[in-house]
Amino acid sequence: MSLISDPVLAQVFATCAHPDLPVPIVEGAHWMIHLLLAARSWSTISAFAEVYDHGADRYLAPIDAHWAITFTWDAGASRVCAARLEPC
Repeated sequence: MSLISDPVLAQVFATCAHPDLPVPIVEGAHWMIHLLLAARSWSTISAFAEVYDHGADRYLAPIDAHWAITFTWDAGASRVCAARLEPC
């Protein structure tokens, strides 16, 4: 399973830039996705983000009041998978 399933978030992860998003959202998403992908436990994630159940085995980590990164958790590999940047 892909770690990042959203091409917009993949670009933000790689470049910290996206022409269609405001700079504060890009910077927040860049910071959040790097930390999420580095995390290997829920306790690590809870140290830097509040995570909410987003249904269908997905979780939501808010960036601001309007944007969040949603993801699944691969318990066997202890990592975030299928991350997407989404309006909330």
